Amino acid sequence: MYSLDNEVKKQHEPDCEFREKALHEAVLAAEQAASMKGEFLFDMSQAIRTSLGGIIGFTDLAREEPNISGKVVDYLSKVKNSATELLDVIDAVLDILALEAGDVGLETVPFNLHDLIRECKALNSEKAQKKGVSLYAYAERQIGKTLLGDAAKLRRVLLNLLSNAVKYTNTGIIQLMASATGFEEKNVTILFEVKDSGIGMAPEQMEKVFTPFSRADGSTPRKQGGMGLPIAKALVGLMGGELMVESVPGQGCSFSFSLRFVTVEEFSPTEKTSHPLPVMNTPFFKGDVLVAKIMK
Repeated sequence: MYSLDNEVKKQHEPDCEFREKALHEAVLAAEQAASMKGEFLFDMSQAIRTSLGGIIGFTDLAREEPNISGKVVDYLSKVKNSATELLDVIDAVLDILALEAGDVGLETVPFNLHDLIRECKALNSEKAQKKGVSLYAYAERQIGKTLLGDAAKLRRVLLNLLSNAVKYTNTGIIQLMASATGFEEKNVTILFEVKDSGIGMAPEQMEKVFTPFSRADGSTPRKQGGMGLPIAKALVGLMGGELMVESVPGQGCSFSFSLRFVTVEEFSPTEKTSHPLPVMNTPFFKGDVLVAKIMK
């Protein structure tokens, strides 16, 4: 039996097949272009990184030359600092490419969270002191046991958040906190928070804060962007968490994320460790002032 619908369908089948084929070819072309772009950026970044390494190395050698004036030493120090900053950017580009390609995996090693937080604080203390900013660290006693996880990536995330806080805080305080929010038989969920009393961000800035090299308009004092925060967010996601941000202009920022760890030793949430991080009662912000009572 003749069917008008079947006839119309037959007439349109070649067009559908053509469109599907064209779409498939377009997708393949886009994927190939993205791959070529990634390879180009990787090769270019590696070449720049190699050259920067040479600049830094020869700068160090030049500074050791005898009879060199203090003025020249100062110039060379500034050259090295600039090259080092650019090297950090290149390393960040390589990290982004590796993350996008799925070439970054997780390590599971035993580590002590209190020691890791002490190190993160120590590495940022000098910069904070030079700006007259107080840097506090807090970790609950019951999470002083050995944990299993990717300590290197966690350390990198916390260092990035602290460095960012120091950069945008001119007066007041910066606070790194780690607190247990959930316990199971051999697992603990830990909330990490980095708070500052810095210049803060507007809502439109927070929307772009995790976008690589995004920029707010020139009228805003805080220029979001770069690669640090996008990498931190990607690493937190890789570890099973989500990096969040809260902020009010002029009242600072708060970055936070939760991660779950396996504990090497069984423990009770009320157990005290023999060598805990110097602890405060859970500190909190009241305006621009940190309110805390130090415990002996």
